[in-house]
Amino acid sequence: MSKPTNSETKKLVIVGAGASAHMLIKLLKGNRDIEITMVQAVPFKEAPWGSTHGFVNPADGAKFIETAPTPGVTTVHGVVESMDSDAIVVGGASVPFDVLVAATGFALPVFAPALGMTFQERCAQFAEVEAAVTGGGNVVVGGGGVIAMETAGNIAEAMAAAKATKAGVKVGQLTVVVSGEALLKPYPARMQATAKEVLEGLGVKLVFGARVTSPTVPVVSGPPSKFEVTLSTGEAIQDVACYLPSFAGKANTDWLASSVELNSAAGNRVVVDEFLRCPTNPKVYAIGGCADLKEAWLGVPKMEGQAKTLATNITAQLFQQTPKLTVHKEAAADMKQAPAVLIGRHTFAALVTEVMPPPMACMLKTCGLPFNLCCPCVLCCALCGPCNKDPCSVLMCCGAPCGGYPQGKPTANMMRELQLSQMFPKDAFGWTNIGKHAGAPESSGMTRS
Repeated sequence: MSKPTNSETKKLVIVGAGASAHMLIKLLKGNRDIEITMVQAVPFKEAPWGSTHGFVNPADGAKFIETAPTPGVTTVHGVVESMDSDAIVVGGASVPFDVLVAATGFALPVFAPALGMTFQERCAQFAEVEAAVTGGGNVVVGGGGVIAMETAGNIAEAMAAAKATKAGVKVGQLTVVVSGEALLKPYPARMQATAKEVLEGLGVKLVFGARVTSPTVPVVSGPPSKFEVTLSTGEAIQDVACYLPSFAGKANTDWLASSVELNSAAGNRVVVDEFLRCPTNPKVYAIGGCADLKEAWLGVPKMEGQAKTLATNITAQLFQQTPKLTVHKEAAADMKQAPAVLIGRHTFAALVTEVMPPPMACMLKTCGLPFNLCCPCVLCCALCGPCNKDPCSVLMCCGAPCGGYPQGKPTANMMRELQLSQMFPKDAFGWTNIGKHAGAPESSGMTRS
């Protein structure tokens, strides 16, 4: 990162408070010449994968939320109401900037927190969904990708547990509606077949070649109220208590429509150049799910790479008279799909070696000498102990013999504990107080920490 040549304090405004925003903040907040303001729509931060836990176990969902203010930045709670060349308006107040970063992500309809929602309201929403999926009504999940697989698997487990523990409860049918002819379309055929087998083994009904036409948004209805879900095939699913569309939607960029170019063919994502800067407005950059980057998979390594590029280029633009910007290079370029597929918190997970770089895939599939010294199983067990105390996972958290595919129940145990450990939010995002909610900030306004 270039050293500032001008001591004048510059104003950086980041709109959005998710993973990519905090990766960028982590890199820049040590620079005393940059005053960072973050615009946050809700008074808490939530790890992207937290909702799939919260909808079947509200107490676990709360573990993925941080309510403490982000250190070293000014936080403004609210949404952008308007924008001009050097300021945005939030809650009627002007927030000036020298550079603005769009980090508002995309619409993932699996009951994302509503604008202005408090931490307590989010926890109540988790409980509402849990009551709906275990209360006897039918449940519909839309989508056939990794998010839908995790959502459907978790719900199927919760429905089965309710049937086993709640006397007299009639458990409904879980249906997954897939627009294509297979699950996990970009993945290897063996992974598609395995996912189908696992879900059907959990009692899930799969409908291929169809889309949900109504409702078009997530809906939850507590007992005894129910509703109808209609499909593009003309079929109607009756007595539905919960519908969860589990696929990526359009980018959250309506607030930018009059200020930068949006790619309507890519879900209104922000058009950026090779420097991750908007060519039609050079004071605006974009990162993460709202940027039109053509990076097929948006995971932690990808966002870290984008944050590093932005940190370098923003510093150069703010402090160099003739900025020398760095061309962005996709991080982990060999990985075009998420390397892990989860179906349920306790049932199945797979580390898909076919979508990993060859050295990583080789290490996971070949744990014999000399590779066993760096085997992830040895490291995981040394740090965390045996996954779920399952004897086979003492030696093989991957759930497969050397040379086989790392997948199965032990892998699910490992991935669940890895997620619950909050390793990624704490390390990559800097959310050191995640899961700690005493004195949670609930009021709107501006705070400095």
